Amino acid sequence: AGSPAGGARPPPDTPPPPDAEAAPARGGKAVTGRLNLNTATAAQLMLLPGIGPAKAERVLLWRKRNGTFRRIVDLRRVKGFGYRTVKRLEPHLDIKGETTLRAAAATPS
Repeated sequence: AGSPAGGARPPPDTPPPPDAEAAPARGGKAVTGRLNLNTATAAQLMLLPGIGPAKAERVLLWRKRNGTFRRIVDLRRVKGFGYRTVKRLEPHLDIKGETTLRAAAATPS
């Protein structure tokens, strides 16, 4: 008695979700394009490697209290963004222009 299909479990040969294995080592995210620190939303900030909801909110709060970032290195004034973090993110950051940041397509290995 009872149904043979026990519920919403996928068949064993179902591939994992596309993002499950695409992330680079060390927990980083592969991204392309640039992010405008002065106009970025929390969701856009979280596309950056190593940036989660807490850091994204701190950037937005800093911007609300202090106005726009005048230089990329001003990001160091936000708690959680030290020298190494800013240097790592710098190729993806800008203070003017359009935000073009997006997750990079996974490359076959």
